[in-house]
Amino acid sequence: MIQSIPLCHPSAEDKLIWPYTPSGQYAVQSGYRFLAKENPNNPRSEDPNQDTGIWKLVWGLSVPNKVKNFLWRASRDVLPTKTNLRKRMILTSEVCDHCKRDPENTIHALWTCSGLNQIWEALPKLNFHQTNSFSNISDLLLFAQREGKNMEELTILLWTIWYRRNQIRVKNTDYLISHIASIAKQTLQDFRRANLMNSLQSQAHSTTQSAGS
Repeated sequence: MIQSIPLCHPSAEDKLIWPYTPSGQYAVQSGYRFLAKENPNNPRSEDPNQDTGIWKLVWGLSVPNKVKNFLWRASRDVLPTKTNLRKRMILTSEVCDHCKRDPENTIHALWTCSGLNQIWEALPKLNFHQTNSFSNISDLLLFAQREGKNMEELTILLWTIWYRRNQIRVKNTDYLISHIASIAKQTLQDFRRANLMNSLQSQAHSTTQSAGS
């Protein structure tokens, strides 16, 4: 009787499925949660939802994707600062090349270094680094959001500061600190202009399709 049961011979090909998302497609967030669950001794994996606020903030900003990626790395403290490179035994010194005094960790490189005072003093609406202390970039961003600061302007500035730091350190390029604010402003304007053009083109295309149908 069992042998008389007809077998199904489907023509569909086998395919890989990621079992931790409803769609079966791999996503970085699901991969992170999987690894965090597999490694409970990782201090960053105690609560996979503890950073929800900062991630929503970062990915919700109207800034170029390269800036969002930079903010994500800065918030995770995985930027190749001198402090992080020293931990990996790539460098022997972690002293900041700019101020020549303090260790160059992430918050120092982007915010507290005395060599950056000129930038923040020229921007009164963002000049709160002398009156508020932050232990990391996540705290800085969340505070700025709560205080109603211009997040796009602030984050573009932070990215430009890091870009300048790399140009000087890696390529030995002359990059005046007095130019940072204007370059950041132009970067943001160019991004907004490009987004506006894309939006107008999409609207025009939709209108054309509607008229044709």
